[in-house]
Amino acid sequence: MMLRVAGGAVGMPSFMTTAGSALVAGAAMAVVMAALQVLLPVALVVGGIVYVGAFVLAERRVAPADLQVLAGCCRSRLPGRLR
Repeated sequence: MMLRVAGGAVGMPSFMTTAGSALVAGAAMAVVMAALQVLLPVALVVGGIVYVGAFVLAERRVAPADLQVLAGCCRSRLPGRLR
């Protein structure tokens, strides 16, 4: 219901804009974790790193404005000396 209300106000987002980056990042993470499945702790760490990297790369292509908002939110949570 909220998607319909928001879509009426600003236009409906495309599926690729909404979920494309997460799907690409999830697929990349799954491949890496499947390859490292015998070493579960390593697979979890490497899979997480691959997910973040793939998400950022895909988001730069699919929705760069959304990535800038996300980066701004992350920067605002860092201590002043790390910004």
